[in-house]
Amino acid sequence: MYHFWDTNLSVQIEHAFQALALDETRSSFQPAVWERLECNRSSTDLRQVWFAGSHNNIGGGELDQAMADITLAWMMDQLASVNVEFDEKCLERVVAKSMTFYATDTATIKRPWANIPIYHDGSKVRPWALGTIYRAHGLVWRLAGRSHRSPGLNHATDPRTGRPGKAWLEDTNERVHASVRVRLACGGTDVDGKTIWACPALVGRWKLARRSDLRSTEGAPESESQSRSHWVWTYVGNEEPPETVLSEEPMGIFEEQLLELMAGRSVWEYAEHASPVDEKH
Repeated sequence: MYHFWDTNLSVQIEHAFQALALDETRSSFQPAVWERLECNRSSTDLRQVWFAGSHNNIGGGELDQAMADITLAWMMDQLASVNVEFDEKCLERVVAKSMTFYATDTATIKRPWANIPIYHDGSKVRPWALGTIYRAHGLVWRLAGRSHRSPGLNHATDPRTGRPGKAWLEDTNERVHASVRVRLACGGTDVDGKTIWACPALVGRWKLARRSDLRSTEGAPESESQSRSHWVWTYVGNEEPPETVLSEEPMGIFEEQLLELMAGRSVWEYAEHASPVDEKH
């Protein structure tokens, strides 16, 4: 998206779906976060979701495709919501390729890629949300400079100078994917495979919280009201962004299928109890 600074969505666009990389630091790969202006808030369906990983993790193309499989399943769900049809067996074939990679990986140094309750017996197969995070390390990229992602905190960029101004982007509808929370809770590794992934793009400025909503069932006594909870990231920084809550993106049908295929149910349940949270109502 280099030099793609006009990120106002046209009123002619009905649906805009974008997967964004939390761990991409190359300056020439700065995210073009879209915004809806007042003129098209009712006409454009905008969905932008942040995922763990770099540009290559989101778009695919690396040896370990597990993180890219997550963004693929998410995009399939978005397109399915606007009546695009997919082969029901396609994700099985995608996951089979990832399993083949893990089975044939010949790396001589094997380090734990998650907390011990998740990583055990030297297993090479990484479950859902715990795939390898890649990053380009070449001299050219280092000379080009680095910049860190700022979910929910992006300013409108002047297309003439390429520099951000003071005005915040409007109505970006950004969310955070559930795999981010799961990776953090499970102690997934960072790009070097040695340290624990800390998600610097979020942690420090945003704090994970579980919010409970009391929903009354029509015709039922108040005591039988259902309590439902959902995960959010609340802003705890010093700026004053227009939105101070980034909701966790709900899982779709294809994402649930991938979760099962990638042995993700155990890490999901582990994260439900291991995630550091603030309980809010």
